[in-house]
Amino acid sequence: MRGRILVAALAAAVMAQAPTLPSPASVGGKVFASWGGNVPTLPSSASGGGKVFASGGGKLSASGGNLSFGLSSEPNALTWMTSSGVPWTYRYTYLSAGVNTGNGWETWNTPAGQYATYYMNASAGAGYIPVFSYYELLQSNPSVGSNESDRDFSNLNNASTMNAYYGNFVLLMQKAAAFGG
Repeated sequence: MRGRILVAALAAAVMAQAPTLPSPASVGGKVFASWGGNVPTLPSSASGGGKVFASGGGKLSASGGNLSFGLSSEPNALTWMTSSGVPWTYRYTYLSAGVNTGNGWETWNTPAGQYATYYMNASAGAGYIPVFSYYELLQSNPSVGSNESDRDFSNLNNASTMNAYYGNFVLLMQKAAAFGG
């Protein structure tokens, strides 16, 4: 698994259009599907549930092709995943709290960005491909507006915020490169 990483850069305004699947009540987490080639039609967002992200190559096959699943798992919560008996492929977490707030993911451990390194190493060590949902835009400053899309739009149009956003994403890509992704 070393050397493979999937990063989902999320912005609420963009992800509002993403396909959805019902959340798996049996595991209480978000499920990610991986396939390539012809992406199947998915239920509409009206059916509820978590976001679905696609990756990989080949065609979706019910007879054992390229369909894989993953689960949200906090950094110190590998026990359930590894003992569940389910052949999970992906393990994901959110990178959040804003890029210019002093509280973002890059500050959660030291040195800056070490959280991502710990997560990638622990995931790969357990045989999972790490996935990061890069959910930073809404929580960044100044984030002004009366609703989520207005706040995202204000940040997208703020040069200082976007400079910090891309700088923060570069840090994540540096950590991924060091990991081997």
